[in-house]
Amino acid sequence: MARRSRAPVAQAALVAAAAALALLGHGRAQAQSVADFYRGNRVSLVVVSPPGGGYDLNARTLARHLGRYVPGNPSIVVQNMAGADGMLGANYVTNVAPKDGTVIGAGTRTTPVAPLFDLAGARYDMSRLAWLGSSASETGVVIAWHTAPVKTAEDLFKTELIIGAGSLGGDLYVFPYVLNNLLGTRFKIVGGYASLPPIGLALERGEVQGVGNYTWTTLLAGHGDWIRDRKIVILMQLAAARHPDLPNVPLALDFARTEEQRQVLGVFMSMKTFGFPFFVNSATPAERVSALQSAFMATMRDPEFIAESKQQSREVVPSSGAEMQQSLRATYSLAPELLQKVRALLPASR
Repeated sequence: MARRSRAPVAQAALVAAAAALALLGHGRAQAQSVADFYRGNRVSLVVVSPPGGGYDLNARTLARHLGRYVPGNPSIVVQNMAGADGMLGANYVTNVAPKDGTVIGAGTRTTPVAPLFDLAGARYDMSRLAWLGSSASETGVVIAWHTAPVKTAEDLFKTELIIGAGSLGGDLYVFPYVLNNLLGTRFKIVGGYASLPPIGLALERGEVQGVGNYTWTTLLAGHGDWIRDRKIVILMQLAAARHPDLPNVPLALDFARTEEQRQVLGVFMSMKTFGFPFFVNSATPAERVSALQSAFMATMRDPEFIAESKQQSREVVPSSGAEMQQSLRATYSLAPELLQKVRALLPASR
């Protein structure tokens, strides 16, 4: 009797142990499967902006280091897919590209909010994006060439400043356009430029007098001589808070006259928080998304990546994919009447 009573217990213990080992083995197999998948594979990093700009430089720097932290150490190959103010590349990653973790999108600050703003050409929604994180927050600056008649932020409300920009949906156009129609600045926006580099050439040639939204770190990296030689005047900051380098340059938010103006402008300034976002299609297997998110944040802590970014005058102020998701969910959940006022300010809506 005693033996018979112990046998079921022993059998149950063996079954439980076997199940535990099976689960452990399954977990190891899953972890190993990520490495197996990426080992010897190639990951395309699709940059939604043209070569030569700040987004492109940032993505190429990431590509040189990210593969070391992805299980299996795949090679990372950069592919530029510019067009429609970044929508062409974003649409490709979310709608066309393989959904297996071999394609990562390197977006712009408008990528996360394009569906919210109903921007033309944005054929995706938030549910189709899985965020890996953002490599830096961003401060935009309004600049004027030293020969321009505008010398201070206050002058922007009294004197016309001719600035270069891209197409209607791009942030080089959107931010000064919003400031004109919300706060009353007097930017004369000349659109049609492909990206910042040709606008910079136009500025030096005297074709335009300024830029309405130049990323501060990109300006430092590409045209530090403009600052050193006092060829430009920095008039205003486009960000949620003042950059440590620019303590005496006012924020656009400082010129909001009502609480509603401040709230509406705050939605646009929130885009700067996730200035360099990276993403994959949300249909990518969850364990690969998790591995890529971990690899992204590990790269942000990598001394070589940080040193290389510093050499380029680029800041590393990362946000995780989870932080992005939480913040963007809150933005998309704002009161409908406030979001309607935001959309009404966009060039495409007029």
